[in-house]
Amino acid sequence: MIVAENKKGEIIGFADCWKRETNTVSKSSDLTSIYILKEYQGIGLGKELLKSIFFDPIYWGIRRYLLMF
Repeated sequence: MIVAENKKGEIIGFADCWKRETNTVSKSSDLTSIYILKEYQGIGLGKELLKSIFFDPIYWGIRRYLLMF
């Protein structure tokens, strides 16, 4: 889970991923949630959370993400 905080240290958003049991794709994970408080939407915070979720896990060997709609 990646958490975003404001300057006061309050949580203002987060993104999470994990591998679902139904995901049989090797070296993959599922983007399971992304939430941002309304007053912080539209300033690029979502992009930063997604960049962290998508690029940092390369360290753990995750190469693909599955998105469920």
